[in-house]
Amino acid sequence: MENQNDFRSLMKRARWDRLFGALIVLVLLIILIVCIARSCSKQKDPEPATSVIDTVETEPTTEAKRDNSKAVFLSPSNEGDKLFACDESITEKDAMAELADAVRILLETDGYTVYVSDPNDNVKAKVTKGNELGCGAYVALHTYESSVPGSETGAQVICNDAVTGSRVLAENIYNRVNELTEEDGNGFIERELYEIMNNRYPCCSIEINAHDNYETSQWVLDNKDALAKAIKDGITAYLNATGTPADGGVSDSAESSAADGGEDAGEGGEGGEGADEGGEAGEGMAE
Repeated sequence: MENQNDFRSLMKRARWDRLFGALIVLVLLIILIVCIARSCSKQKDPEPATSVIDTVETEPTTEAKRDNSKAVFLSPSNEGDKLFACDESITEKDAMAELADAVRILLETDGYTVYVSDPNDNVKAKVTKGNELGCGAYVALHTYESSVPGSETGAQVICNDAVTGSRVLAENIYNRVNELTEEDGNGFIERELYEIMNNRYPCCSIEINAHDNYETSQWVLDNKDALAKAIKDGITAYLNATGTPADGGVSDSAESSAADGGEDAGEGGEGGEGADEGGEAGEGMAE
């Protein structure tokens, strides 16, 4: 009887072993089928990439250059060490900054675009900015020191005849300022200021009157509004004239003087203005 029970137990264990073995074989078979299927899938030719690519048009990253042919760049003096004889608390820098602001307001009222140089910029920075903007008129505003203190008075102007339009611009401004002073001005002064010689667009430096003379320095302060209008009128007369485009070009030959009262003086006024603004005497000559 005992032997019979052992036999039955043995048979029962054998059946479970066969069932377990069959289960293992089934699992292995499933794994094999999956592996074969994946292998076959990889060997198939890949789908060709679509030949149509959607494109998105983007806005240009840079703006078109603004037309500044009728715009004005004002460059008031930044010489803070040049004192007015009538009031030594006032410098050339102070007075010309106020004058530039008055000119700006008048021009903007007439619809012109106006740029004013940063008071902290030296002449190189001013010229770089002016050339980048390409304005129709670049006007530097100054007073001056006489070669002998107090010996010279009246308006004077500096321009670079090699730049087309510069002399006509200078004449238009100078004649009006000179008429306002009611005294004989010094006319066109030959001086190679960095700010003027390195400008590519019509430019001039109007030197209104002597600041080392008590009467004329006081006159500049008392006549700020009238001077602003005279300078504004000279600029707009030039910009509105025909045949004087601001093309940044260099003339083949120097332009001849066309305005009355604008003849070269050649001499005079070569005192404190011979060096550049801001004490940069080394930049006073063209590079």
